[in-house]
Amino acid sequence: MDVSDRLGTHGGPVLRRGLTFAAGAAGVLAAALQLLVGWGRPFDLVSDSAFHVRLALALARHGVFALPGPFGGPVTDPLPGYPLLLALPARLLAPHWGWFWPLGAAAVLAAAVLSWRLARALLPEGAAAAVGLLIAFSPALVAQSGAVMPDALYAAVCAAGFLLIASESPGPRVYAGLAAAGGLAAIMRPDGLLLIAALGVGWGARRGRRAGLALAALSAVPLAAVLLRNQLVAGQATAYAPRWAVQALAALPLLPARAAAVAADLLGRGAAGAAGWPALPAAAAG
Repeated sequence: MDVSDRLGTHGGPVLRRGLTFAAGAAGVLAAALQLLVGWGRPFDLVSDSAFHVRLALALARHGVFALPGPFGGPVTDPLPGYPLLLALPARLLAPHWGWFWPLGAAAVLAAAVLSWRLARALLPEGAAAAVGLLIAFSPALVAQSGAVMPDALYAAVCAAGFLLIASESPGPRVYAGLAAAGGLAAIMRPDGLLLIAALGVGWGARRGRRAGLALAALSAVPLAAVLLRNQLVAGQATAYAPRWAVQALAALPLLPARAAAVAADLLGRGAAGAAGWPALPAAAAG
């Protein structure tokens, strides 16, 4: 049976009705949990929320993606995808920032539902429902309740992209959806490039290598445009690059020990896990 044939058809009608009711109840509980955690949280003390909203307001009110940076120029991070989506809500809700929490809760629920739909293509109904519940009640996402951050929406976009790959009728609309998912993910978070690559491979498996490469190239156009704009306006494509370079240089001396620790985990810890990388050869020999 084709993977896409199993979407929405796994299990009998009684099981599906029961799981639908349970999923609805879980959604209500997840939204209540988001409200409980996020309501009343000080807006300006939650991660980068204020930064995202200020960028969204700059887009909504002035049509520009720029704020004074540390050296007097426009910022080149974060990426503009999430502030762009927030532009209209920011204009409508200002200055009542506490009302942003439903947007985050909706993103979490969307990620949960889309992940559940995707899991139904591969797993039995019960296991697929567990996947959705794990997303809906994820401590990492619940902890961000009340924050204006792209993580939950990014997860929803990724799940939507993979769900489109499994579509029964991979026509022009599916192709457009895949390009939109990859393009949006890449201008929301830097690791959206990984989604572009994954969707390109998935589409290539269904429609051929050239089709996969064409999808990846089309999906990368928005990010390329953003990087070109940053280079022309601010003199650097992205502030992430020098930051990552510094972090990589700082991490180089730690790589042997980290690699040994990972290898020790694979070997069952033991002496290597306790003593560090010098003990790894003895652990491997034993």
